Amino acid sequence: MQTRWEGRNVDLELLSMKIIEFLERKNFDVVNQVSEKTIEIVSSYSEGDTYVSFVIRIEGDSNDFKVDLKGPESERIRFFSPFLEMVGMGFLFSKKVKVFDLCQKLEDEFWVFLDEIVPSISGSGSGS
Repeated sequence: MQTRWEGRNVDLELLSMKIIEFLERKNFDVVNQVSEKTIEIVSSYSEGDTYVSFVIRIEGDSNDFKVDLKGPESERIRFFSPFLEMVGMGFLFSKKVKVFDLCQKLEDEFWVFLDEIVPSISGSGSGS
């Protein structure tokens, strides 16, 4: 999923630090990669046999930027689930559903977090 903000004058490095803090509070390991117009945050979480990773990209400048969140391919779960149950591999499906639920919850919380944090740091950028 992707969202775009215009005319907010947001310091994108500050935004990325807030996103990293959010992910670390959720016990994700985080790696931050910065280039001229892109900040990429690679995050991963593991607990027992559950492993999840997300890539968050912030692209643009302080007055026109977009945030893109990419997680696991959840549509495959829905497509293959009847087949897995037919061949006696429903346990794989239940494991995938657990991961899917975790991912969906985090995605929902992430977008709510961004909707709250972007207005609170508006005006922090170097743009006019």
